[in-house]
Amino acid sequence: TLGRLGSRFRRPLTSRSSCNGAPGGGRRAQSPVERGLQQAFALLQQQGQSSAQSMQSAHVAPLAATPLEHALQAAEVAREAEMSSEVVIAALFHECGHLVPKGHGDWADDSASTGRADLHRLGSTWLWQHGFSRIICSLIASHGETRRYLCHKDPGYYDDLSDLAKADLSLHGGAMTPTEADAFEACRSFNASLALRHCCDTAALQDERPAAGLEHYKAMVEEHLGEALAERSWWEDLGELGTYHVKR
Repeated sequence: TLGRLGSRFRRPLTSRSSCNGAPGGGRRAQSPVERGLQQAFALLQQQGQSSAQSMQSAHVAPLAATPLEHALQAAEVAREAEMSSEVVIAALFHECGHLVPKGHGDWADDSASTGRADLHRLGSTWLWQHGFSRIICSLIASHGETRRYLCHKDPGYYDDLSDLAKADLSLHGGAMTPTEADAFEACRSFNASLALRHCCDTAALQDERPAAGLEHYKAMVEEHLGEALAERSWWEDLGELGTYHVKR
């Protein structure tokens, strides 16, 4: 099962043994799950301590909280509402694209790399490269599109946006058209996307809300990474979806 496979990615990778049977150098390499967890938490801890200007136009209201504080508050909203672990983790990392250093290889070279849609895709790509699941990466990649949908569906939502957010929305297509909205509603992650946006908006409007620290989510993220990496390994072993009958 995927659960048993997931444990494979949580096992430490021991160094090559020396001639007398002792592990070489006594050092233990990180498992893929440990590595992904450490790097994801380090991104929030190291890059999320000071204000990110690009985040000010991304929310229903300007943020007084730091990126790390906002991430923890959004995750707290999801956790208190007993949302799925995928939504909680997506809330925790929903703005990580703002925190990836600009020298990172996935930054586009042109000026479009500073756009909200690109930052969401950047964050989604970064998380995928560090072992997160397709559903979480999809939720984060479509986070800006969810705002466009809500502005189409509820004119009052648009009216409540800050001036910065309205200007940013205009730069990225404005409210969805009816055709775009119909297609968005047909997405498998539609309800989860709305739930994620609700968590982020609530946290932005209540930015003094107390929240649990990052360590509170360690076990949840570790479990998620184990399952996500196991699923990837499963499909890599079988071949791409829909081709197994050919490759057997």
